[in-house]
Amino acid sequence: MIGNLKIRGHLILLALLPIAALVYFALTDVITKHRVYRDASELHRAVMIAALTSALIHEVQRERGLAAVVIGSQGNRFVDQFRDQYKITDDQLEKLREQTVIIDGDTYTRALRGKLHRALKILDEHADKRRQTELLQLSIDDVLNHYADIVARLLEVVSDLPLLSSDVRIATNGAAAVQLLKAKEKSGIERAVLANAFAAGSFSPGMLGVVVALISSQDAYLDTFHQLATNEQRAFFRERMEGSFSDAVDRMREIAVAGASGNLRADAARWFDAMSTRIDRLQEIENHLLMDLRDTAQTLAANTRNSLTTSAFIALVVVLTTILLTYVLIRNILGQINILHGTIESVRRGADLTKRAKVTSRDEIGTALNAFNEMLDELSHADVGSRHRLENQLREQAEQIAEADRRKDQFLAMLAHELRNPLAPIGNVLQILEKEQETLSPRSRQGLEMMDRQLKQMCTLVDDLLDVARITHDRLELRTVPMPLTTVLSHAADIVKSQIEEKGQHLHLDIHGAATCANIDPVRMTQIVTNLLCNATKYTPAGGDIWLSLECQEDEAVINVRDSGVGIDAALLPHVFDVFTQAERHLDRSEGGLGIGLSLVQDLTELHGGRVAAFSDGAGKGSRFEVRIPALAEKPAISETPSDAPLVGEDSSVARRILIVEDNIDAATSLASLLSAMGHNVHAAHDGLAAVDVIPMLRPEIVILDIGLPEMDGYQVARHLRDTFGNRNLKLVALTGYGSEEARQKSKEAGFDHHLVKPVDPRVLQRILRMTEADPADTLDPQLVCR
Repeated sequence: MIGNLKIRGHLILLALLPIAALVYFALTDVITKHRVYRDASELHRAVMIAALTSALIHEVQRERGLAAVVIGSQGNRFVDQFRDQYKITDDQLEKLREQTVIIDGDTYTRALRGKLHRALKILDEHADKRRQTELLQLSIDDVLNHYADIVARLLEVVSDLPLLSSDVRIATNGAAAVQLLKAKEKSGIERAVLANAFAAGSFSPGMLGVVVALISSQDAYLDTFHQLATNEQRAFFRERMEGSFSDAVDRMREIAVAGASGNLRADAARWFDAMSTRIDRLQEIENHLLMDLRDTAQTLAANTRNSLTTSAFIALVVVLTTILLTYVLIRNILGQINILHGTIESVRRGADLTKRAKVTSRDEIGTALNAFNEMLDELSHADVGSRHRLENQLREQAEQIAEADRRKDQFLAMLAHELRNPLAPIGNVLQILEKEQETLSPRSRQGLEMMDRQLKQMCTLVDDLLDVARITHDRLELRTVPMPLTTVLSHAADIVKSQIEEKGQHLHLDIHGAATCANIDPVRMTQIVTNLLCNATKYTPAGGDIWLSLECQEDEAVINVRDSGVGIDAALLPHVFDVFTQAERHLDRSEGGLGIGLSLVQDLTELHGGRVAAFSDGAGKGSRFEVRIPALAEKPAISETPSDAPLVGEDSSVARRILIVEDNIDAATSLASLLSAMGHNVHAAHDGLAAVDVIPMLRPEIVILDIGLPEMDGYQVARHLRDTFGNRNLKLVALTGYGSEEARQKSKEAGFDHHLVKPVDPRVLQRILRMTEADPADTLDPQLVCR
């Protein structure tokens, strides 16, 4: 998007104004309906409080009537009923308290709760009045006034119910319920007054007028109720108020009026029961009205909630739709401007001259885009020639790099082959001389040992150089087997033992305490440890110490090679594993080397899934190399095989007929002498055609073939021999300077049984001779196979 385009800000501001107005009106509507819903919910709770208050009034009225009988009979009647009743009253009071606690006091119920608290406060002091009533310490007037005060306070809670809502049905039903409740209150007072009079046998002064006024008030309240009530409610009233109790009430009223000047001859208990039935029926009618009122309030709350949900949903849809339409509008207006800007930026950076701005309209912006596209067409045609030339040059350079890389690989392989060819006869002669070293002078033996060490060093350098090239091109594959690491470490220590002893150094081994096994390539793991030990030997002075240890830490095998040598400088430590990096630990650099040994250690360790690290406290403080590889949880079942075959001169095999085919006369002659010294019948040929001619006459058991033969190479000779003689009683051994996996596979496909890399280790050759006289399916010890 274009960050500094003013028109975008103006369009966004223009779109935000109607959106803000729409959001305002939508939120206002939602808030208004939410307020109505909240009021309806509060009204529903207020109706529930009114119902509980009405029920409490009913029980207080009944308690008042029983208290009046107790006072009138001087404690002779209804005392137990009075005690049972005020327990019922307390239970109803507790229900009202619980409901009062859970209301939040908002809107309508705030006023209700204030009135309830005033009424409940009087009821908290009511226990003393009950006790005084039981002890006959109160007059009938005191009792009536006390209960009248309680009922008046409770009536305040219900009397405002019609005013709590603007809904006509709720207001009308509420007013009808209030009128009925007031009529019931007057009936309760009448019940108490006449019950007291009947129990006492006469009226107290002025009480007859009170009774007449109470009857008139009841009739007035009931007339008002009939005017406000619905037809269904009036019918329910008539149904519930019919019965014998009503006739009994009317007769006893007449008795009371007729006997006002004398003794009242009426049963107080009968009056109390009849009037209580009347009051209970009025309570049923009142409950019926309150239930209608609660249902109406609940329906109003549900309708308001549905309306609120619908309004909120519509408002949300309208707002989202408006925002979406506004976004589409702004995007359509700014889209083509952004396309033009993006295309211009792409061309300015020189990224792509073939890119074109997409034109989606025919307005002024569309015209500008067409003009810009035409300009790009002209620039693209002008640049296409130079672009093709540049692409061709890049392609040619890539091909040249690939060809140079291929030639480099060929050169390294050829270099190794050509270096190994002259090393082969030297190694053979050295083996012959070693057999006769008892006849040599001490100086000659010393020279023989020196030549043997240098030969091994040269072979190691060649192998390391080829291994680095293979790893670089991901061509080196491990041949892993589960085996104890102590076997590998012991073999590596034996390899460098003579070199360490020659320099007067001391090698300390701590490798047998941890029976640690790992899934490793034994040849490559030996190469790792050997390189680290040789490195330690180089940079440790005569008389110094070298430690080789093995331990198991959790699920890792840890190999440590530590020396007391010259140490590693802190600046060089991070780069010690870089290829072709050699530490300048001596000013004269007398130790030499290509600087690839430690790099090869790191690569081979990572191929095993491990890691290697170097540590040193600085110059003169020695160094430590730590190799960590995954360890096996359980020790594998591995058959023990000897790591060393008998050396030259030992009677380890019967005499064999052997043909050596080698174009290098020195190599052929030296190898023939070595095998002859072992007691074998050896012949030599120097090209493939000569070998093919003499084999039928010599009938050799083993043919050692050089691969790089003139006229007919070793592969062709091997195929010819397999086609002619098959696999019967003829073992073919490839002898070459190439040790890659591809070279080994090619030898196998040509029919060779074994593949040896120059110079040949006599132990490997001796093992092959043993395999020939034993089981043909035997395989070479992997620790002796040349790389």
